[in-house]
Amino acid sequence: MNLLIIGFKEKLEKITEILDERLCSFEKEKIHIDKKIEKIGDINFITYSIENGGEVKHKNIKNIFNYYVAEAITDIVINIYQEKIIDRLIYDKYYYLSFEDKKIIKSRVVDYLNRNEYVLQEGIMPQISKKTKILKTIMDFLDESDSLIIDGLVNFRLKFFTELIEEALEKNIEDFFVEKEYREFIRVLQYFVELQESKVELVNIIFKSDGTYQLFDKKMNLIDNDIFQELAEEISESEMNYDDLLISSLITIAPKKIIIHIEKSIQDREIIKVIKNVFQNKVSVCPGCRLCLKEKDGKVKIEKEK
Repeated sequence: MNLLIIGFKEKLEKITEILDERLCSFEKEKIHIDKKIEKIGDINFITYSIENGGEVKHKNIKNIFNYYVAEAITDIVINIYQEKIIDRLIYDKYYYLSFEDKKIIKSRVVDYLNRNEYVLQEGIMPQISKKTKILKTIMDFLDESDSLIIDGLVNFRLKFFTELIEEALEKNIEDFFVEKEYREFIRVLQYFVELQESKVELVNIIFKSDGTYQLFDKKMNLIDNDIFQELAEEISESEMNYDDLLISSLITIAPKKIIIHIEKSIQDREIIKVIKNVFQNKVSVCPGCRLCLKEKDGKVKIEKEK
């Protein structure tokens, strides 16, 4: 008696291995399942059958067999077809990207899908894992049919799975371009820094809790002179904010060394990351000195070095 015919275009050896691994339980129970492999056109077919009378001898053999096969095909869809869908979507939508960029994006999408296992249900239905939803879809299909083409299943019965991959790709491609633009922005700023002649030896940046800051030289003199007058005026004439002004100020004076004084609770501010990336080994964060403590206590009076 024929149990099932499975057809697929993808990796014959790998898919056969996954199916065999799932179905080996039958051999352990001394239930022999015959398997015949043939290729018609570009599609591989595996026909599974059991000797006549076997279905009577082993009650519910068909249902049990279908469940194991459904589990195997679920693994095949996630571990083999998922990658194929990602490749196709990247090739179709982002063909203009370099090979390296495509490789990075693909890796991010796979990682994202692995970390986001659940799919949203409509209405008040709870979340279920995509693996569970794929398995149920396959089981429902096998209840209706004794033959299954995996490629057709993915394209028509598992459209939600392709949609999940598309969403993951859109999310990661957006992040990729934002990060790429950020890296380019940092490179441009680094280039400007290299062009500038250093005007001061050391700059102490004291970040205040209200988001503003003050710059002091190595003798703790406030750096507040004509160098920044034009830059400061630009704030009211453009969309520049205090962070933009700070970066512009630092590039203008191009210090040889920068010490950042800031509370630990706000050390992950984006402006700190930008300063570190632009000025690199010239930057250090103060582990905690009298300046940091005074700012924390709201006492901003600075004592100059003699």
